[in-house]
Amino acid sequence: MQHVSAFVDNHSPSMADMIAVEMLDNNEQQKVSEDLDFIDLYENEPSLWDVTSHVYHDKIERKWALQRIDGKINIGVDKINKRIDNLRTYYKREMNKNSSNTEVDDNGDDSGSDYVTANSSTSSTNAKKRKQMSKDNKSDLLLQKAIDTLNVPEEGDSKEFLKKLLGHPSRPCQKMLTNLF
Repeated sequence: MQHVSAFVDNHSPSMADMIAVEMLDNNEQQKVSEDLDFIDLYENEPSLWDVTSHVYHDKIERKWALQRIDGKINIGVDKINKRIDNLRTYYKREMNKNSSNTEVDDNGDDSGSDYVTANSSTSSTNAKKRKQMSKDNKSDLLLQKAIDTLNVPEEGDSKEFLKKLLGHPSRPCQKMLTNLF
């Protein structure tokens, strides 16, 4: 029995950690999926977001739109409004973070590749991972360029170039230096 309990005690934490990480990933994916579905429902109701729509300024139509969404997800109109506010706030924060990061970009590259749109992902961890991967890729490319530059021999580094340069008759030290090679 001691061997079995020792095996479980030694291996359970890592297995539990793996299960916990997998559960977090599944929960995060489910949350993102739910948020995207909610955004789709919201987009289908122009009275809630489309300022150019004639129904946008109609308060009764807005209430009906919220009730239609509530009829599909059954969480209540108050919670729907709260969720809309939370998603808008999250989106604005991410856009502000990304715009401030691209303004202070070391390479001066303002490609906007770090921007997160509301439909691409609503997970802050995914946005952080993408941003870190983007920075890692840029630094890897810069490092690779520096290594390639150092590995390519320049014309002045080769012995043949030096011999050619020293073999020119206008050089006074020609005989002395050519004996070295």
